[in-house]
Amino acid sequence: MKIATLQQLEARLNEPLPVQERVRLLNEICDQLYERDPARGTLLAREAVDLARATADVPGEAQALYCLGRNLHSQSEYPTVFETQGAALALFRSLGDAGGEARCCNLLGITHRQLSEYGRALEMYEAALKGFRQTADLKWQARVLSNIGNVEIQLGNHSAALELFEQALELRREIGDSEGAGFDLNNSAFGHIQRSLQLRSAGDAASCQLEAETALKLLDRALAIARQYGYKRLEAVCLETMGEAYLAMSRPEVALGMADEFLALARESSDKWVEAYGLASVGEIRLQLGQHEDGVALLRDALATFESLGSRDEVARVLRVLSQGHEAMENVAEALACLKRAGDIEQRLKSEETERRARSLSARRRVEQADLEAERYRRLAMEDALTGLANRRQLDERLAAMMHEAAARGGVVTVAIADVDHFKGINDRFSHAVGDEVLRSVGEILRAHCRLGDLAGRYGGEEFVLIFRGLDMRSAAEACERVRRGVEAWDWPSIHPQLRVTLSMGLATSASFDHPQGLLDAADHWLYEAKHHGRNQVQPLVVAPA
Repeated sequence: MKIATLQQLEARLNEPLPVQERVRLLNEICDQLYERDPARGTLLAREAVDLARATADVPGEAQALYCLGRNLHSQSEYPTVFETQGAALALFRSLGDAGGEARCCNLLGITHRQLSEYGRALEMYEAALKGFRQTADLKWQARVLSNIGNVEIQLGNHSAALELFEQALELRREIGDSEGAGFDLNNSAFGHIQRSLQLRSAGDAASCQLEAETALKLLDRALAIARQYGYKRLEAVCLETMGEAYLAMSRPEVALGMADEFLALARESSDKWVEAYGLASVGEIRLQLGQHEDGVALLRDALATFESLGSRDEVARVLRVLSQGHEAMENVAEALACLKRAGDIEQRLKSEETERRARSLSARRRVEQADLEAERYRRLAMEDALTGLANRRQLDERLAAMMHEAAARGGVVTVAIADVDHFKGINDRFSHAVGDEVLRSVGEILRAHCRLGDLAGRYGGEEFVLIFRGLDMRSAAEACERVRRGVEAWDWPSIHPQLRVTLSMGLATSASFDHPQGLLDAADHWLYEAKHHGRNQVQPLVVAPA
């Protein structure tokens, strides 16, 4: 079943529908509109709330209130976000819907963070993370971990933030969430940029440069994901962060083009906070380029918006940059006034710092403890103990999910079954310890050839499986041929002087199969053909070996 597009969903609004189905449809549309047209999303969400209340549809009302808050947040209507999410949270609790509660808590956390209320944000994120772990929702767990990381950056805990982004990224890889992985890579890059700025302030230019270069490498990976899958919002965010990296490297002329592009996209949205951030970025770069009047004008616009939204930390940051602009224009009195206002705000924020840091440390300890426990159980249940790859249980579950997703999106999944040639002879001739090392090494080679979203696993004995997301037969065969050559060229004599290992592989694509077993049976058939025709080859022979 294909996922309905926004256009298809909106077309159904003109059909005669039962009220409860109309509420469900409105909620589904609103969930897609919050980043595209939040003003319309708000109107439709209010309609859904009214219809649900009139028909005593409590689940529909709870979801409608959540969707309403999400669309209001995209328009920076923060007081109303708190109001709607408080009501939604109460309804989800009455229904025993842990996932719904967690979504509300996450949105409340994001809103508190925008208002520089980091302690409250962390409380909400902790509650959200607990709920998503209860429902085993890995995608939302990754989102919340990333959100906690963003708070840690604001608190100056850059190492802790980077650890959290890596945890989130690992979950994204596990479920094949490419877009989410791109945002986590961008967030990691931002963490390195903040560390770079700290090092520059301390006079360590060399380390500052290295941190900024690390950020750019991460952003290259994130941009590749954005462009591969057409994620325009992710591309815009990456360009903005890339501009900040070049600004940290004192290359404002490169940063300006990226910041201008981000600002143009931000102005098309209804998110006042994002637009103000873009204005401040472009303003700061123009100051560095000596365009003082233009820079000051942009910074004043950004300041006014941040003040109206109550984003105190951003107000203080913009005031400090604005003071530099006034100083460059010899407006000494205004420069000093900006510095004084920034200092006053920072002092008020510092008065909350002890509580915030205590909350942050407590949250981090709980997150780390829960992650360690969850990771231990996950590995026991879903990983092969010898190779560290996915075990058969995880392979079966993920293959079914990936085939379902591919069918919904009109894509394909291609599966390769690989078998170590003459493995029994390796065990008999060289010992089972050598055989185990061979399996570990083959697993390492397979893992190295996986893209983000692909999956490598040990199916049992000397048999391995590779699942390629979105690759047709030719592209998957090329990847398998690289794996085969990698195994053949591995330094096997380092394990035993007389050891030589090769791999046979059989391929099949989901284009002709509705169920995982049929796909695996077809790949197994081609593996048999590879063995029958002399081993150390990939079948069917879609590409010729080099």
